Amino acid sequence: MVEELTPDAFTKAIGGYIAANSLGGIAGRVAGGVLTGYFDWKTAVFVIATFTLVSALIVAAILPKQQHFKPTRGLFYHHNRSLVAHISNPTVWIAMLIGGINFALFVNLYSVMGFRLVEAPHNLPLALSSLIFLCYLAGTLSSKLSANWRKRYLPIPGMVLGTLLSMLGMLVALFESIPAMLIGLLLISGGAFFTHTLAYAWVSQKATHAKATATALYLVHYYIGGSLGGFFLLYCWQVGRWPSVVEGGALLYAALFGLCYKLYQVDQRNTLSEKPIKHA
Repeated sequence: MVEELTPDAFTKAIGGYIAANSLGGIAGRVAGGVLTGYFDWKTAVFVIATFTLVSALIVAAILPKQQHFKPTRGLFYHHNRSLVAHISNPTVWIAMLIGGINFALFVNLYSVMGFRLVEAPHNLPLALSSLIFLCYLAGTLSSKLSANWRKRYLPIPGMVLGTLLSMLGMLVALFESIPAMLIGLLLISGGAFFTHTLAYAWVSQKATHAKATATALYLVHYYIGGSLGGFFLLYCWQVGRWPSVVEGGALLYAALFGLCYKLYQVDQRNTLSEKPIKHA
């Protein structure tokens, strides 16, 4: 998108893209929970897979042809060189790490919350507990609001703000009541998607070449972070339930704040080095 659209259009489009991502997350998870509750998990997988296939075919049919993006053709090692170059560039790689840790917290805090709701003292049925994913709507809204943020303020403070909101949600959910958990999930969703949208747009715009490879690499970090975060936070849940999850999550949030600060330092150095030297 960054190569196809003007900067202003890209700022709006990236928010819409992530917002649509959150809506897909809501639909898949709620539908999966409801279908599993009424039928079984195999039926849920079949229905969602069929819907996904049909949707992909529709997108392939109606998506406009690219006009400015030129795919790189050649041997595979050329693409590997681009991957190495992106990882060697702290301006984009640190943002990729932010995206990975952010998703590690977001998706796995939701997973643990589901476990909390289906066991004592709440004992909610699976179909009802899956409705917590409607809290993704806060992320749908914050993704769109990120476009307004980018017009008025710098992206890195926005990533810090999103991280603060998400961490506050985790702490609010310490209270053993369903309203507190829902408020916590709304804050987690809003903050995490705000950070994700800004970090994703940052990588798209700051990559100096092979921008499609850079955004793909961001998503690799994003989903690897979600997977590894599951091993960590679900282990915390098994050890000491939500209080232990909060302790483990605090470590990840501290890492996020540290990475945001490091990204700020790197960006400041790059800005200073790009300023022209004034001669007497």
